[in-house]
Amino acid sequence: MGKIYTSQDQLVLYVYTGSDLLEASSVLLQGISPSGSAMVPDLVGTIEDSPSGLISYEVASSTFSTAGTWILWVHVNYYGGGDAWGEPFHLNIYTPGS
Repeated sequence: MGKIYTSQDQLVLYVYTGSDLLEASSVLLQGISPSGSAMVPDLVGTIEDSPSGLISYEVASSTFSTAGTWILWVHVNYYGGGDAWGEPFHLNIYTPGS
């Protein structure tokens, strides 16, 4: 499947951070809706491969409710209190049937 549609679930997003996540306590996917007015609720990710920085996120039907280009980034929390934010990337969400 090449497109992601509004209200779609049964979908897992994979994101490479390019950083070793061995010391990460949690990973979140954060972002802004296409209108720029709403923040994505923090999506709690799963670290799939610490050395390569691979993270997965299970998408719920309410995650991407609006069609358009979403701006997303990874937020990593580290043991000991450190934080890091990844570079933003764009994700296009389509209306079913388009």
